Amino acid sequence: MAAAEQSGDGVTTYLQEFIPHEGWDIRILLVGPEAFTIRRRSETDWRTNLARGGRAEPCPPPAGWLDLARRAAAVLGVEVAGVDLLPATDGRPVVLEVNAVPGWRGLEAATGANPTAALLDWAEQRLRLPRTHT
Repeated sequence: MAAAEQSGDGVTTYLQEFIPHEGWDIRILLVGPEAFTIRRRSETDWRTNLARGGRAEPCPPPAGWLDLARRAAAVLGVEVAGVDLLPATDGRPVVLEVNAVPGWRGLEAATGANPTAALLDWAEQRLRLPRTHT
């Protein structure tokens, strides 16, 4: 459960339910039909963001999580998205965020995958442009 409130001076405050977890989450980067996945882990903070000191490691998505990420992105009508999923302590996956302007910091280094090339291919196909890169 999340809520946002904007004060009269233009300050926005967000409240979000804390979900107990084991110190890791999954980032699934969707680029059209392709998906790239990393696990983000932190031993020092409940936030696993790489910008906050979390580390990325390769990880195939747990069963059903890729489908959940695709359904979450479809609700927003986006084909390129960073979907963050968290395993709650009761085992259920929770969608934390669907980011339509995703970053993929750490993904290439952790997995060797090239999401930039996939994004260019996706954009060229959507725009029906001839391939201009290798």
